[in-house]
Amino acid sequence: MKEKLETAKLMFTRFTTQFLLLDSIAHLLYNGKDAKIAALEVFMIIAVSSVCAFIYALLLTAGEVSKKVMSVLQISYFVIINAIVLAVGICLKLISFTNIKTFIIFESFTVGSIIITILYSYRNSSGMAKRMNEKLKKFKEETN
Repeated sequence: MKEKLETAKLMFTRFTTQFLLLDSIAHLLYNGKDAKIAALEVFMIIAVSSVCAFIYALLLTAGEVSKKVMSVLQISYFVIINAIVLAVGICLKLISFTNIKTFIIFESFTVGSIIITILYSYRNSSGMAKRMNEKLKKFKEETN
């Protein structure tokens, strides 16, 4: 349980950073130097990041699973998070389906953010696992 909470905290900070950065970039692109982020947007980003992190901790820290199962979990996670972010974007009137350009830009930012966060987490976890395996190997060699 403690591992899942740690994973959720890490993912929360990663998603919050990604979403705030992308929201800021979007505002700069649309409004130029006079761009401002509303407090409601910040709170929505924090809420969405919390949900993303919670779902990530539930789905993707299931322990020892096959690569096939992990791929299914990753795709499921991606679809769920994308749907949540789209719903929030529509509720905040950041996007609408009538303006296809804003929808494509918003969706591109969302997909990019999710992929970057997942790949970074995967890379970080893989590196940690390799370091742990190397230390375990050295420990076994020293005890023999």
